[in-house]
Amino acid sequence: MHGLVNRFVEEFLRARYGEGVWREVAVACGVDAQGFHSWRAQPDAVTARLIARAARRVAVRPSDLAEDAGAWLAQVEAIRRLLRFGGRDYGEFLQSLDQLPGRAEMVVRGLGLPPLRVSETWSDAFCITLPGGHRLWICAMAGILRQMADDYGALALITTGPGHRIVVEVPERRFASGRSFALVAGGSGLAGEVAA
Repeated sequence: MHGLVNRFVEEFLRARYGEGVWREVAVACGVDAQGFHSWRAQPDAVTARLIARAARRVAVRPSDLAEDAGAWLAQVEAIRRLLRFGGRDYGEFLQSLDQLPGRAEMVVRGLGLPPLRVSETWSDAFCITLPGGHRLWICAMAGILRQMADDYGALALITTGPGHRIVVEVPERRFASGRSFALVAGGSGLAGEVAA
């Protein structure tokens, strides 16, 4: 697993639950509580252990924690900008999701996002499939999609289903005022690292 993925889990736990929870989880998983190096690869099992241990610590299901982590990630300004380049509205954004792994690879070589397949099943309903993607990736992507619906001001119903897929129904693309979007914005911390 690319080190940036574990760094993202670390930053999420610190931001959402505090330094004490992060340190407790790190020690329980046998990783350095000082934090991960963003560019040093780690075994995939490390990420799964972090999520599982953190979920037990904060008394939520690992899938729910992964979804919350995805929603948090989509609010990091550098990531949000990368996502918002996908379209002018939420529907266009969903239709462009299959390009996301390639765009992420241009920013962070070797990140290794699983491939995405998008199909519009009927009017304003989309099926996003992550063939071969780990269940935690699927849950994190559902969180990203939920947050981006809010960002665009769309009304969306997002459900994860069997077969590595997410179904997104969008009855209202302009349900509320979305957040403003600028091509250039300042950033620090994890956002600054990703943008660099």
